Amino acid sequence: ELLMYAHRKWLHSANRRHCGEHQEHMHVSHWKDFLDWMRKAHPETVYCRQLTRGIAMEYSDHVFGSKRSTRTYNTHMTSCRQILSVIEQADEHFINPFGFIHHRSERDSVSKEAFTDGELRLIFSHGDDEFRLLFAVGLYTTLRLSSALKLKWEQVSDGYLAATHEKTGADASIRIPDALSHWLDRVPEGRRHGAMFPTFGSMGTHAASFEIQRRLQGLGIVTQTTVVGESGLERTACVKGFHSLRHTAITLSLQNGATVASVRRLAGHASERMQQRYTHLGADTAGQASDAIGVFW
Repeated sequence: ELLMYAHRKWLHSANRRHCGEHQEHMHVSHWKDFLDWMRKAHPETVYCRQLTRGIAMEYSDHVFGSKRSTRTYNTHMTSCRQILSVIEQADEHFINPFGFIHHRSERDSVSKEAFTDGELRLIFSHGDDEFRLLFAVGLYTTLRLSSALKLKWEQVSDGYLAATHEKTGADASIRIPDALSHWLDRVPEGRRHGAMFPTFGSMGTHAASFEIQRRLQGLGIVTQTTVVGESGLERTACVKGFHSLRHTAITLSLQNGATVASVRRLAGHASERMQQRYTHLGADTAGQASDAIGVFW
């Protein structure tokens, strides 16, 4: 199989690991980055079978040695590994060279931290109604920012919110807990149509993320830290942001008695291993876990 067509084979394979549309685009984009590097570093290598562990390690060094974040490094390696896994399944003589390096950056990893109760109270005292509603949705649904920004009021009906975890494609529909209803009901009837978050949604995910960081910092919440990675490069890492709401919700719901099954359903996690990564200590099931999170105003 030609390297340049490997991502097409992956896209059309019935045996590939399921992922959401956003993650699918990310894998293809990262593969194209890999191909661009290959054309410069190893122009003589055009077939998948020509790939070696040495080339894979060289590329990982290239990505790891740049000023990209640990998360970016991890996603690049994951993309290469996932795409080549389909080739490995179809070709018994091919061994996926990226299958040996996906844990390399764990020592340099900086995870998002959960918000404290005091920080949540600060957030929900913020003067911007759309900002507070966005954080309420993030906390009580565990939706990632990209998914939350796409919500429309038409997805709210009869006490339920119909949604999808965009990254994994998992069902994120939820019976709306009373704490979230409190903020949804504050929006005047005349404004409950179209985009739920018109201001933040119009910015795009990246710009909205930076704006959220700015507002959190304005509230006195420390959102960043400086770390020196295994590569020796110093970088600024985000430790608190919108994604911290997932960590916060999962931690609080488990601490307050929600079942593991209900929390997995709420967060859209595919396995206990993935759930453990976010733990710091049908729709009705998700609502039960969300009810356990608590109130912070």
